[in-house]
Amino acid sequence: MSLRDRLPSFAMSARIIESLISPSLFSSFTAATDIQPVGRPRSTVVSHVDPVIAAWQADRHEIGMLEFSPTDAASERFPYWALPSDATFLGLVEADALCLQIDGSLCVFDHEVPGRILCVAAPNPSNLINALREMEDYFNRCGDDDAFADNESAAVEMRKKCTAMVGGDDFASFIQLFFWA
Repeated sequence: MSLRDRLPSFAMSARIIESLISPSLFSSFTAATDIQPVGRPRSTVVSHVDPVIAAWQADRHEIGMLEFSPTDAASERFPYWALPSDATFLGLVEADALCLQIDGSLCVFDHEVPGRILCVAAPNPSNLINALREMEDYFNRCGDDDAFADNESAAVEMRKKCTAMVGGDDFASFIQLFFWA
């Protein structure tokens, strides 16, 4: 029987431990045990940013309210507080930081509360890229066609499609940031 099976409130215990110690110490702790916080698989180091995202960062590409920025511009673009050392800054969603996590997932850090994750954006860069490309095509069409832009049904369908493309309902709150419907 693993420690996880013996702890009735494992998820809460992991969250409490994580909030009390530094991210690097917590990462070392979870790597050495079978304890993992709920919703986070055992981490593997992501050695680089996906080439598509890197190109978007270099160009400061914008899709909806997301603006990609070079990783080394994090402190300039996100001056509110230091991002965790295991999070790679990719850009801003309005004022909040889109980051690549050490496990390959992407999340949005709140600009108002240090360390608070507003939402998980995608389980991996590939899913995010696919959904963002679809959104970009949709937004371009909206810019070219006012009637299409005003079509609430089209917006709802695109939101649903992008949610599925990015990985499903676990990431719906991120996709919802882009759509009014």
